[in-house]
Amino acid sequence: MEAIKNILVAWKERGVPKDLIKRDIDIPTAPAKTNQIHTIAGVRQSGKTYTMYQLINQLISEGVDKNTIFYLNFEDERLVEKTETLTELIPTIRQFFDPPRKIYLFLDEIQVIPLWDKWARRIHDEREVTLYLSGSSSKLSSREISTTLRGRAITHDVYPLSFREFLKFKNMSFDRKTIEYSEKEKTKVLKLLREYLEFGGMPEVVLQKDDKIQLLQEYFKTIINRDIIDRYSIRNTSLLSDYLKLLINSTYSSISKSCNILETFGYSLSKNTLCEYQSYAQNSFFIFPVPIISSKIKTQMQYPKKIYCIDNGFLSAISFKYTKAYGRLTENAVFIELKRRNKEIYYWKSNVGDEVDFVIKDNLSITELIQVCWDPTDARKRDIRGLTKAMSEFHLDEGLIITEDYEAEEEINGKRIRFMPVWKWFLNI
Repeated sequence: MEAIKNILVAWKERGVPKDLIKRDIDIPTAPAKTNQIHTIAGVRQSGKTYTMYQLINQLISEGVDKNTIFYLNFEDERLVEKTETLTELIPTIRQFFDPPRKIYLFLDEIQVIPLWDKWARRIHDEREVTLYLSGSSSKLSSREISTTLRGRAITHDVYPLSFREFLKFKNMSFDRKTIEYSEKEKTKVLKLLREYLEFGGMPEVVLQKDDKIQLLQEYFKTIINRDIIDRYSIRNTSLLSDYLKLLINSTYSSISKSCNILETFGYSLSKNTLCEYQSYAQNSFFIFPVPIISSKIKTQMQYPKKIYCIDNGFLSAISFKYTKAYGRLTENAVFIELKRRNKEIYYWKSNVGDEVDFVIKDNLSITELIQVCWDPTDARKRDIRGLTKAMSEFHLDEGLIITEDYEAEEEINGKRIRFMPVWKWFLNI
């Protein structure tokens, strides 16, 4: 296929970008560890492609012949989005490039090709190709990959930059032992923290000096168009856009309430439509609904879910409500960090309205309770009351309140409350 030849030759000539900043992402490259397909899943523009470039560099540094490595992005308009494109890929590489028998294929946004999973299973079973696949669809996420590729794959979720990576992208290094005692370093960290909370961690946005909001708004449009409208053949595009904006402007999501609000805007819609739209946005890694903690499935289904967005920048770019609202922005960033740490997350609410932002569950046990309170003098009694009630209910002796820069420990009714600055929590200090 001529298109494949043109694209691969151009990539070989261009090579991997020289300005790569290494991400804190650990994906095996050693042959002994690559006997499975590695899938890299995440929202569009979060850094999946550069993660692949990082892995390519790592392979070359480990002695792998660069002539055995091939990269292809299936969103290149020259490639036909048909199964035949995949079917012809390896024979074309073998005939045109004549590489050694063992080759490494890095295939970006593979979900646009029909039956890609069946092709990947066949190629993997032939044992001559190591596959690294990326995509901005939940079909490549850990939730679905075990079914799609039937035990042949390991999924690696890629999120926007962590705060540690953000500081690296900002060329700030620090000494973990001394940073909290250095007024100069700490002041710089706190300034960068506000930028991180306000504009998020999308790599290109972090490196962009101006027009960050405009770039984020373009990302939002691309996610809607490419990952939802095109993928699911959405007709009522304005309803979808307005619903997603409503979702990320809301602390809680109730389909019935959202339906009523959108009807006042003149839309004619059903609850089922909104359920589908929310599912599509979740499948594209744009939003994350969090259920209430309860032993009863019915309760979890009936209660509204809390809604978090993949990146704080979207909250600032799409929702004027959250511009510089550091309490809400911190809560969203803490949630994404918990996801990055692979935590199972719920929220807790009492019958009288006391609440805990994050309840962390490990198997059948509740292991952590976390409140987010940017200014601990603001609503402090309410946050402590909710935390101590939940600690009693779940038989925990300790709870955590994440703040801007307040640090302390208190003991209340035999329960230990820790206040920790969010920057220290992000950096594991």
